Amino acid sequence: MSELELKGIAHSKARKRIVDEINSIDVSDFDPSPWTDDNIIRPLPGAQEAFLTTTAQVALYGGAAGSGKTEGLVLDQLSRIHDPNFESVTFRRNTKSLKGAGGIFNKAGKVYKKLGAIQKINELMYVWPSGATSRYRHLEHNERTAEDDHQGLEYSAIDRCGTKQ
Repeated sequence: MSELELKGIAHSKARKRIVDEINSIDVSDFDPSPWTDDNIIRPLPGAQEAFLTTTAQVALYGGAAGSGKTEGLVLDQLSRIHDPNFESVTFRRNTKSLKGAGGIFNKAGKVYKKLGAIQKINELMYVWPSGATSRYRHLEHNERTAEDDHQGLEYSAIDRCGTKQ
């Protein structure tokens, strides 16, 4: 046998060993429900879980499309919804990205309404049974009004405000 053929055999044996190791892993306690069960709410393991468990005052969370950034912001507010003084505002670049398909307001509703929040569509807001509020606003216009002055909020977030050039 040539040296190339011997390397191929060794490589095949190494692959088989890896496949055998993977197949021998006990996955009987693996819980796929975060991805399949609509009645279970929990973060995805990895970056989303790290984001949700950080003790930092300011957190930057980036990633590819579909990596759970928006859902992470939705879930992040849940730890404070029992505080009647809790007010949050989450910003997105424009109204379409708030309310359109895949918009954060609609994604939040899928979780928040299951937990008892009342959706106020015209105000882009959810009101929790405790009185806490989660509001959603766009950054389309440069003008600021007294109503949009969010100083003193306990929680504010910006979701996908960048633009592709």
